[in-house]
Amino acid sequence: GEYYEGGHGTQIAQELACPLMSKLLNGLKKYSEDDNEVQAAFMFGHSDTIQPLLAQLGLYVDPVPLTADMPWEQAMARKWRTGVISPMAANVDMVLHRCENAEGVTSWKTELLHNERRIRWPKCGADKTNVQFCSPDDLFTAYPMAGDCKFDEFCKIPQ
Repeated sequence: GEYYEGGHGTQIAQELACPLMSKLLNGLKKYSEDDNEVQAAFMFGHSDTIQPLLAQLGLYVDPVPLTADMPWEQAMARKWRTGVISPMAANVDMVLHRCENAEGVTSWKTELLHNERRIRWPKCGADKTNVQFCSPDDLFTAYPMAGDCKFDEFCKIPQ
């Protein structure tokens, strides 16, 4: 159920997180450009919101899709385990850090946390895989859908 409804099982499940991902990334970019005093911005939801976001971020991707006839050992070793990745009080944090080098030049880096644990950005960095910190601009390169969310198109009801 949840693998196909909110995870990597279908593309539509990941696309459902597009408006949220767009709001998050645009917020990070805005805060880094405006140099304002915002200390935190919070959004709340349920596992039905968190799971598609985790899928769109590219987290917990298994090498083969989950199926009913999957061998038991393979099923138990999979990464997408909703009881682990989306328990009660699950959360995703994107922390924006202001960094200043020795010359006083400011740059911004974003850190990703899932359930209070630091995790690596799976689609960011020079090789598009697995970095600890990602600039707000690089996030739009890593997650292009968030910059051009076509939610109305893929949720359109045919006439």
